[in-house]
Amino acid sequence: MENKDLKDGGMKISRRNFLKGVVTVGGAAAIAGSPWVSPLAWGQEKKPIKLGGMFSLTGAFATESEDQRRAIQMVVDEYNKKGGLLGRPIEFVVRDDKLNAGEAALKAKELIEKEKIDLAIGTLGAHTVVVYNAECKMHNIPLMALNSTNDLNKMPDWGPYTFHEGSTPYMITHSMGHWILNNLGKKWYFLCGTWAFGQQVYDGFQKFMAKYGGENLGKSDYQLGATEYSVHFPKILDAKPEVLITTGFGKDYVNQAKQLTDFGLTTKMKVVFALTELTMGKEAGQANISGTYGGTQFYWGLQDTIPTAKAFVQAFMSRYGQPPSGYAGFAFSGAKELLGGVERAGVLDPDKIRKQLEGRTYDNYKGKEWWRKCDHQSIQDWYVLKGKDPKESKGPWDFFDIVGKIPADEKWERTCKELGFKP
Repeated sequence: MENKDLKDGGMKISRRNFLKGVVTVGGAAAIAGSPWVSPLAWGQEKKPIKLGGMFSLTGAFATESEDQRRAIQMVVDEYNKKGGLLGRPIEFVVRDDKLNAGEAALKAKELIEKEKIDLAIGTLGAHTVVVYNAECKMHNIPLMALNSTNDLNKMPDWGPYTFHEGSTPYMITHSMGHWILNNLGKKWYFLCGTWAFGQQVYDGFQKFMAKYGGENLGKSDYQLGATEYSVHFPKILDAKPEVLITTGFGKDYVNQAKQLTDFGLTTKMKVVFALTELTMGKEAGQANISGTYGGTQFYWGLQDTIPTAKAFVQAFMSRYGQPPSGYAGFAFSGAKELLGGVERAGVLDPDKIRKQLEGRTYDNYKGKEWWRKCDHQSIQDWYVLKGKDPKESKGPWDFFDIVGKIPADEKWERTCKELGFKP
């Protein structure tokens, strides 16, 4: 059979001479102790590292989820401008779980099996991230979770390559519970969503009250994405609480803030949102959040006292024309940690990436945080915000005052033993 010619830079190379060269080069490489790379693989050296991002871009948390996507894009672009990660460009592949567990399962499989992602990040729903985590665990893909859930840092849900940048509802309730008790009142009523986060917040406050005091006057449940809350108000008013604690977030927060104000409940009791956000405050309107309280991991006003917060806020504002939300902060920091772990490891090896993060202390946007080694939970400061009076607002994004800070401490979270980890 006649040999076929291979063209290389205008030169004809016979099949026999090509194979002879392979043997020669391969032997030389073996003698030198270094691996030989086939010329056929040269074009694959710049194959992108795929970062799979799942977000709830449709539904009650769409605004906050889009803020997370934006923050991660900033980090990805920063790396790519410097030449990428491990000498390869980063491709950020995004999917929308629509705040639905079934959709999250489908999109997780799509990211992993079709897109062949190397790393994973997201998502905002406490019920959707569990599905994403399960799929990532099955394929040994490092996942950086960016929400508030109790389910990622406990056995058997925990994964060896899963890290949780968000605070858990247990941490939120036990850190903020003391502040509420000492500053707002001891008689509490709860307005709770029926999804995972809402019920975990209620469970956390129940455990807090059993240990530290406070009186539970009752609980009303609402469906995620509900639009009418006034049906719960007669029961709340009859209970006469000093404090109404609600798990309203995203569109739920917006609707609750408006209706609680319209029906006068904000003048009869202290209203506390377990989580509050810049984006939600803007949509609800200054008059409707005035005098209400809320917990958060980050507020852009921290730029006045924390250098990394100032750098983050200015970069986000320069790119998007508005300050970042707290959930954008989770995403920014989580992306920094995940990609930084790969960079320090020098390879896309899950075990080596894990070792670069476990027990690490870091400051990406809000001051000192650290990864607890046993469960990969981020330990960080928590803040209490109060909605400003419209007359006191100094600008279009000046919605809140920081009225409380609970310093980072592992005592706010369940112990490693309680979470199922061996000593």
